[in-house]
Amino acid sequence: MRTAGGVRRRTALWTLGAGVWARRAGGREARAADATTGDEFAVNAYEDLTVYRDRGKKFLLKFPKKWTVGSKPGAAVLFKNPDAKYSNIGVTVSPVTVKTLDKFGSLNEIGDRLANAEQAKESTVPGGVTLTRSDARVGSVSGTTFYDYEYRLITTYGNKRVTTSVTIVDSTLYILNAQYFETADPERPTDPQLALDQYNLALHRKVAESFDAGKAAFPSIEIEAEELRGDAPMIADGMGK
Repeated sequence: MRTAGGVRRRTALWTLGAGVWARRAGGREARAADATTGDEFAVNAYEDLTVYRDRGKKFLLKFPKKWTVGSKPGAAVLFKNPDAKYSNIGVTVSPVTVKTLDKFGSLNEIGDRLANAEQAKESTVPGGVTLTRSDARVGSVSGTTFYDYEYRLITTYGNKRVTTSVTIVDSTLYILNAQYFETADPERPTDPQLALDQYNLALHRKVAESFDAGKAAFPSIEIEAEELRGDAPMIADGMGK
C-alpha cells in the first residue's frame, strides 16, 4: 500500500523528471568537452543579466534582461529568449512532504531517478541522455544547499542542452530549468555554431548559480514581485544592487 507521503514524494520526483534529463557519462571525454567553455563566454553572459525577485514565493535569480516573459502551466515565472523559440528559463515552486534536500536524496540518487524517468519517454532516443556536470552548492545569500545538473538530451526533435538547479526549503521544492537546442551540426559543426552553443551553456550556468530560495534569501528585501503581463520582463533591480 502506498502512503500519502510516498505518493507525494513520487509525484515530486516526476515533477523534476518532467524538466530534467540526466545520466552519468560513461567516460571522461564527455565531461572534458563541457569543461572547455572559455571564460570569455561566461563573462559576456554574466554582463547581460539583471535580478528578478519573488518575495511571495521566496526565490530570486538573475536572468537575461532582453528576454521576454511568457507563461506555462505550473510555472512561477518563465523567461523566453526572443532570438530562439525554444530557449527559455523557468522556475517552479511546489509543496513536498520532506523538509530538506538531503532527505529527498543525494546528488547522484536524484540524478539516477531523473534519468530513469526521462529514458522512458517516447521522444528520447535510446541511450540519448548524458549527464555532463553535477555539483552541490550553497545559495550565495541563504546558504541553502542546491543540486545543479547540466546534461545533453538527444531527442527525435533535436539535440538539447538543459541546466537545472534544485533545492528544498521548509517542505517547498524549488526547480530552475534552463534549456536550449544546440545549433551545431553534430557531423560538421562550424566555429560560429560551437561558439553560440558555448555561450548559451555559459549563460545558463550563470543563471543557475544565481538561483537562491527560502526565507534566508530575503534578509532585508522589501521588494514584492509584480504580476508579469504581456511580453515585458520585470526588472526588479540591477545586477549590482
